[in-house]
Amino acid sequence: MTINLKKYQKVELISPIGNSEIIPINLQIKNAKGKDIGDFSGNICDVYQIITNIKLEKGNYIIKMKNTFSSAYLPNVLGVGVIIEKS
Repeated sequence: MTINLKKYQKVELISPIGNSEIIPINLQIKNAKGKDIGDFSGNICDVYQIITNIKLEKGNYIIKMKNTFSSAYLPNVLGVGVIIEKS
């Protein structure tokens, strides 16, 4: 199952020289066989997903998470974080 958040959730990546890229998010919560892909702890599920796999030039970037959902929060989402890994 995929929750289509493209309408509501976006990541903005701003490069060191000020170029901006908007990345829409499709949150994958189940694999093709219908099995949950998250790590469960009680009734909380952590889901990790790659939103982009691009080579970043050296420098300081700004990452903004944008919620354009019409409510104050996105149902069933308790938090969002960003992990940047060197490849």
